Amino acid sequence: MINKLRAATSPAMIVAVIALVFATTGGAYAATRLIGGKDIRNGSIGLADLSGAARRALRGRQGPSGERGTTGPQGAAGPTGATGPAGPAGLAGVQAVDGASKRIPSGGADGAPTANCPAGKVVIGTGFNASIGWAGFVKAYGTFVGGFFLNDSSIDVDVSVQAICASTGGAVAASARPGRSAFERDVREAQAALRQRR
Repeated sequence: MINKLRAATSPAMIVAVIALVFATTGGAYAATRLIGGKDIRNGSIGLADLSGAARRALRGRQGPSGERGTTGPQGAAGPTGATGPAGPAGLAGVQAVDGASKRIPSGGADGAPTANCPAGKVVIGTGFNASIGWAGFVKAYGTFVGGFFLNDSSIDVDVSVQAICASTGGAVAASARPGRSAFERDVREAQAALRQRR
């Protein structure tokens, strides 16, 4: 048995054991050293595998901006859009018309002569002159303006009304007769109210 053991520990056997030890530990040694460029296959390491500093180093500095290019040709005109709805008719031929002046004696009350718009125009505004008298009302009645005045002063006063007239694109009253009736009714009501107050 001892002879067999001595035969097994021959110089050749010792060299074989040493070679076996180096063969089994060589991989572990290689794993502890740095991996160089020769050890990496192309495409085997991605950008995400590198550190932030390494990625910044690879990016480099931004180069200068290039010159602005020339403006390209203008494109073709687009199709014409649909026509929008017509707007409301505007005013035309605005003018002021003064009614005749009427003298109202001290303590009196009466309607003033109306201010009538020319044919084809309607009232768009009113005005009046009552001196030191009081205006009971001044109103537009389609194509004319009427008013009612009270003179509670100690002297006679002259009163009048004014109509601001204009054409409105066909929206003109055909007749002043309905407005005239309304004006006469308003004058009667103002006179009745005045009598009750006195």
